[in-house]
Amino acid sequence: MLKLIDILFLDYPIYAKDNFNSASVYVQTQIPDSWSNLETACQSSGGHLLTVENRALERQIAENAEFKNYWCGGNICPDTPAPAYSMWSSGKSVNYMNFADDSMLDGSHCCVKLDVYDDDRNKTSWKGENCQRIMQGICEFHVKGQFRC
Repeated sequence: MLKLIDILFLDYPIYAKDNFNSASVYVQTQIPDSWSNLETACQSSGGHLLTVENRALERQIAENAEFKNYWCGGNICPDTPAPAYSMWSSGKSVNYMNFADDSMLDGSHCCVKLDVYDDDRNKTSWKGENCQRIMQGICEFHVKGQFRC
């Protein structure tokens, strides 16, 4: 019998980062959906949509994801679930930003997607998108103890 996690996520992480006594694990969603539905799916499994903390993480995700446009946890909508001090659904305070010059952020494009725009997956940027658009997403989970891929 399939479990909810089997349906929502591919069965392997695309990237994992060891943090001494814990790990951050990044998994791409198997079924595309809206920003809020994917954030809810990530939360129901104990995580959030991806918080892009730095360029190194952004590159690792871009190099390993199977698609070039995907939801991350950024949300600047008036009704955002993110706390007032952060644009990220995880609530993390992050100084790194990589919005495109033509980010298209406005009232109807206020959920953030990560775009990979070259074949070598070296060039990435963030853009605003309509939150109801159906796309894949990357969930981020934090696990305690040792993690091996």
